[in-house]
Amino acid sequence: MRATPNQPNFFSFLWIIITFFVVPSLASAQEPPVAAAPPVVAPEATPAATPPPTSVPVIFSSEPQPVPVIMAPIIPTDGRHAMQLALGAVRARNWNELRRLSTVAPDDASKQAITWLLVSDEASDAEFSEQNRALQSLQGFPQMRELRMRMERNIENRALSPHEIANFLTGGPRNTDANLPITGEGKMALASAYLATGRAEAGQNLAKDAWRNYRFDSRLQAIYLDRFRGVYSAQDHDARADLLLWVDRTTQARALLPLLSEQGRTTYNAHLGIQTGEGAVLSGATIDDRGVKYERVKSLRLQGRNSEALNLLTSIDSNGLPEPGQEAIWNERRILLLEAIRSRRWQDGYQIASQHGLASGSKFAESEFSAGWIALRFLNQPDVALRHFQRFDTAVQTHMSKSRGFYWQGRAFEALGNQSSANAAYNQAATYPAFYYGQLAAARLAAQSGTIATLRLPPEGRATPADWSSLNARPMMQIAKIFSELGERDLFIKFAFSLDDVLETNGEHQALSEFARSRGENLVGIRVAKAGLNRGIIATEAAFPIIDIPRLSGYNQAEDAFSLAITRQESEFNPNAHSHAGARGLMQFMPATANAQARRMEIPHSTAWLTSRPQHNLTLGSAHLADLTNRFYGSYVLAIISYNAGPGRATQWIDAYGEIRGEDVDKIIDWIEMIPFSETRNYVQRVMENMQVYRARLNGDASPLRIYEDLVRGTKPPPEFNIRIMPGADAPGGPPPEPERAPANTPVVE
Repeated sequence: MRATPNQPNFFSFLWIIITFFVVPSLASAQEPPVAAAPPVVAPEATPAATPPPTSVPVIFSSEPQPVPVIMAPIIPTDGRHAMQLALGAVRARNWNELRRLSTVAPDDASKQAITWLLVSDEASDAEFSEQNRALQSLQGFPQMRELRMRMERNIENRALSPHEIANFLTGGPRNTDANLPITGEGKMALASAYLATGRAEAGQNLAKDAWRNYRFDSRLQAIYLDRFRGVYSAQDHDARADLLLWVDRTTQARALLPLLSEQGRTTYNAHLGIQTGEGAVLSGATIDDRGVKYERVKSLRLQGRNSEALNLLTSIDSNGLPEPGQEAIWNERRILLLEAIRSRRWQDGYQIASQHGLASGSKFAESEFSAGWIALRFLNQPDVALRHFQRFDTAVQTHMSKSRGFYWQGRAFEALGNQSSANAAYNQAATYPAFYYGQLAAARLAAQSGTIATLRLPPEGRATPADWSSLNARPMMQIAKIFSELGERDLFIKFAFSLDDVLETNGEHQALSEFARSRGENLVGIRVAKAGLNRGIIATEAAFPIIDIPRLSGYNQAEDAFSLAITRQESEFNPNAHSHAGARGLMQFMPATANAQARRMEIPHSTAWLTSRPQHNLTLGSAHLADLTNRFYGSYVLAIISYNAGPGRATQWIDAYGEIRGEDVDKIIDWIEMIPFSETRNYVQRVMENMQVYRARLNGDASPLRIYEDLVRGTKPPPEFNIRIMPGADAPGGPPPEPERAPANTPVVE
C-alpha cells in the first residue's frame, strides 16, 4: 500500500530513531577521550525551568525528568570516621546502615561499638539473634543487663520455638548462673516453654514462683492469670495479693478477691481497713499475718504509741517476706530505732536492731552493726557486741565497711580485756588507710604507745607507657576515647564507668583518670579512682586531685586540706556541678548563700561565676567553711555537718544527743554514729578521711595522722551562748549566712 503525502510510514519512524539515538552514539564513540573538566560550584539559586530539547520527542511529560544518581556506600577510613557515620545513622534511625557499618568498620573495637549502638537502643529493630550474639560478645559493656531484661520481656513476641526460648532463658546447657531468668516476664515465658515441651512440673513451679514474687502491670496480670489458671491455687493467689498490698497496688489485689481463700479475703480486708483508717476486725490467723502486723505498727507509731508499736514490731519475722515487705518493715525498725537512740532507751534499741529477722544483705549488715554498737557502748555487753560485729564483717565487701567492722571488733576485744586480739583487729582495720575507721584504728594503735601515727601514701606518679599500653589495648577504652573525641559525653561516661569495674592495676586506673581529666571530665576521673580505691587499688593522684585555693589577705579561710576534702565530697572537682537543690560549682554554693558570703567579704560576685570561675567558688567556699568553724567554736565536726545539712541541724543534734565540744574522742565517735541522717553521717566520715589524705598529699605524701585531733577540735561555748550568734557577728556584713542546702546533695552534671 502506498502512503499518502501527509501520512508518515514505518520507514519515516525508523529514520527518526536512527537519527536521534544511533547516530549521536556513534559520533561520541568516535571522539577521542577527553579529561573530565573539574566540577564548577555555582552559588545556590533556584534554577530556571529548562525546556526539553526540541529535537528529542517527549512522550509522557512536559516536565524535565530527573536523572537518578546511584552513590556508592561510604566506606569509613578509620574508627573515628566509622563512629561518626554510625552516630548519624542512630539519629536518623537508619538501623540497616548501622548493620552495614558494623561489617565494614576498619577495626574490631569500632565494629563492637556499632553493634552496641544497634542493640542498646530501645527504638532499634534489632533481631533477637543480633541481640543474643551481642550479649555473648559484648560482656562487660554498658547496659548489657538492661538488654537482657528487655529481651526476656519481649521474647514471647519473637518467632522462636519453645526449645529456643528455654535455651535462651536458662543460658544454655553450659550455664551455671542459677539466677536466670532475671525478670518475672522471663520466668513466665520459661514456664510456658517448659509446659510446651513436656516439663510440666518445672513449668508449674516456675509459674507459681513468678506469680507469688514478681510485680506485673494489670494487663500482664490478666494474661498470666488466664494462661495458668489451672496451675494456681488459692494460696498462690493469697501470696500474690499479699505482695501487691506491700507495694500499694490495691486495685490489682482487689481483682484477685474472688480467687482468694476465705482467710486471704479476711486478711486483705484487714490490711485495707487499717490502711484507710476505717478499722478492721482482727481474729484468728489475721492477727498473726505479718502484713497486718506491719500496718498496725505503722498506725500505732503515727499515733505516738511507740511502746506498743515496738512490742508488736519485734514479733515480726522478716525472713521469707517478699523484698518490698522486708523493705517496709526495715523502715519502721529504723524509725523506731532512731527514736530509741534519741530517748536513750538502749535496751529497746538493741531489741529493735537485733531482732531483725534477716539473713543477708545490706539491711542485715546495718542491723548487726547497730546491735553490736549499742551492746558495746551502752549495755556493757562486749561479748554480745563482738558476735554482732563478726556477723557484720561476713556481710560486707567494700574496704570502707571492712575497716568499720575490724575497728569495732577491736573495741569489743579491748572491752573484754583481750588486748592482743584487739590490736590484731586494729591492725586489720589499719590496712585500709584511706578510710575513716582504718585511720581511727591506726591512731588508736599509736596512742597506746604514746606516739602519733603517720599516714603514708603510695608514691605519686603518672601512668607509665606500660599502663597506657595495657589500658589502650582494651576495646572499651578505644571506644570511650572515640566517643570523647566526638563530643559524645554521655556515651563516654557510660563506657568509662563500665571500664573502671574491670581494671586491675593502680596504673590503669591512673591512666583512665588522667585521660578523663585531660578531656575536662574531672567527675569521671575521680569516680574511676574512687571505684578502684574501694577495691584496694590506690591511684593517689587520681583519687585525691589537688587544685590551688586562692588566699585573700585579711580574710579567714579554712586550711587547704579541709577545703579540698569538702570539695571532693561535694562536687568531685567538677566545676560545672549542679545539685538538684540548685547548689553550684566546686564547693556547691546555693546562689543566695554565695551572694551573702561575697557581700560579707566585700568582693565582686556574680552567680554565673560559681561555675565559670572555679577559683572564685573556692575562695568563697574556703571562707564560708572557716566562718562555720568559727561559728561552732572551732569544731570541725559541727562545721562539716553545717556545710552539708545546715547549722540548724547541728544545733538540733546537739540538743538531742548532747554537747561534743570538750568531750573525749570515743564519745565523739559515738555521737557521729547517732546522726539520724545516714547521708550526713556518711558525709562527716568521708570528709574526715579525705582531710587526712589531703594533708599527706600536700606534705609530700606523708603526714602525721591527726584524725583524733580533728574530731576533738572545738571549745565548749559559754552557758549563755546562743548558737545563732557567733563571735564577730557585729562585723561588717553581719553574721555568716545560713546555707540553703538540701540534706541530699547529689551532683548533677550540667
